Amino acid sequence: MKKVIKSTAALLFLFLWEPVTAGTYEDGLAAAKRGDMATAVKLWTPLAERGDPQAQYDLGWLYFMRQPKDCASAIKWWNKAGNNGHSVAQYNIALAYDTGLCLPKNRSKAAVWYQLAAKRGYAPAQNNLAVLYDNGNGVERNKVKAYMWWTMAIENGHKRAPQFRKELSSRMTPSEISEATKRAKACRSSKYKRCD
Repeated sequence: MKKVIKSTAALLFLFLWEPVTAGTYEDGLAAAKRGDMATAVKLWTPLAERGDPQAQYDLGWLYFMRQPKDCASAIKWWNKAGNNGHSVAQYNIALAYDTGLCLPKNRSKAAVWYQLAAKRGYAPAQNNLAVLYDNGNGVERNKVKAYMWWTMAIENGHKRAPQFRKELSSRMTPSEISEATKRAKACRSSKYKRCD
């Protein structure tokens, strides 16, 4: 009987807790939309501290957009969100390393973070990873990988990737294009598990 009561109490707690959490996030979003960043931070911080990747990402964005920018806090929260699988946070960390904005410029680290987001299907990360491979920035220059990632970016709706891939293909042999196409197919069919 005690087990049933404890189980019921636990289920009731979870049932009652979820709407409060969702409401808190939504309330924070409403506050951010009306420009009340202090309230958004107050509402999202507990969620972010409990590991909610969307709240972590959004907190990072608020700190990044604040004047003056709070890069340390933005990177802290994006890093947490990225480690929890949030692809846009992963992309933002990569972009920070790629451009030197908020983090020391380091294209090798940018490539690592772009790849994490790219393997989650995020087209801007796929595009930027292809650029790194095409130019040999932070990674060994590899036209086949660049073509493959531009193919993935095209499939995910990136607007400029077709132009970039077309330009790259003019510098590739037919066998390189064939290999890149084969790798893109393997990447796609494995849901980004085999994208090397």
